[in-house]
Amino acid sequence: MATVSGQEDFKACGAYAYTALGYPAIIGNDGKSWITVGFLTKDRGALIPGTYTITNGAVVPAGQGFPVNFVYKEGSSALDHTFAAQSGTLELTIADGNRYKGTFQGSTSRMQGEKDVRELSGSFDVVFDDTKSVGKRK
Repeated sequence: MATVSGQEDFKACGAYAYTALGYPAIIGNDGKSWITVGFLTKDRGALIPGTYTITNGAVVPAGQGFPVNFVYKEGSSALDHTFAAQSGTLELTIADGNRYKGTFQGSTSRMQGEKDVRELSGSFDVVFDDTKSVGKRK
C-alpha cells in the first residue's frame, strides 16, 4: 500500500521483489501508475533489516554501503510523468532474500518538464519472484 500526496486513490497492488538489470528492486502498481524501489547493490544478501537513507541513487550515504532510491511513474513511463527520489527513509523489518517487508517515505521531483514534486509513503510485504526479473546477468 502506498500513498501519493494529491492522489489519494493510488493503491499499489500485486507488488513483488525482482532483479532489474542485476539489482534487487520492489515494484507495485495500480494499473496506471507505479512505484519502483531500487537497491543499488548486486548482492541481494546485502539487504538486511534496518533503516536506509533514500537518495537520488547517485549518493551513497555514510555507513550504508549502497544507495537506495525510488521512482514514481504517474500514468506513463515518459520522463515528464516520472518522479525520481530526492530524499527519504526506508525501513526493512524483514529481508531474508525471499521476503521483504517494510515502510518508506520520501520526496520526489519530476525528471523533465515543469518543476513538480510528489511526497510518497507506504508499506510493503513482498516475496521475490525471479520469473519477473529483467536483464539478468549470464
